[in-house]
Amino acid sequence: MLHGKLRAWNSVSYEADVEITGRQGIFLQNVAVARNIPSAEMTLGRFVEVERLYRHEAAKYVVVAVWEH
Repeated sequence: MLHGKLRAWNSVSYEADVEITGRQGIFLQNVAVARNIPSAEMTLGRFVEVERLYRHEAAKYVVVAVWEH
């Protein structure tokens, strides 16, 4: 699992851009967001948890949680 900050949110495609914390300059773009997370919770700057879906495909991630610090 990775933790990061929400930097962009697309409510139409349900995808987000995430800046990974602790790894300066690492951004994940167009990351799928779990549909059980309400769109209203996806406020820029909030913290998110990102999980890799497949071990063998590094580019497949999903946002599974969001919270305020």
